[in-house]
Amino acid sequence: MLTEGKIKKVALLVALDISLKRMKRSPERCARNLMELGLGAYPDRLTVQERMEYQQKLLDACRHGDSNEVRECFMAAFL
Repeated sequence: MLTEGKIKKVALLVALDISLKRMKRSPERCARNLMELGLGAYPDRLTVQERMEYQQKLLDACRHGDSNEVRECFMAAFL
């Protein structure tokens, strides 16, 4: 049986995969959307300083087109 937390995590990962499909078209938008996605699900997870650091890490990974790196960074920040 799936609990509410597990359902939230699965939904977040599905939304992450959908966002990664458009990563190469606009890396800046992708990184920004991923931060908004994570902060929408877990608004109190990161401090302001951590938000800026993860935003930059996500942007760098999106610019390199490395979806695995983006996924790992997102999961480290929010899951």
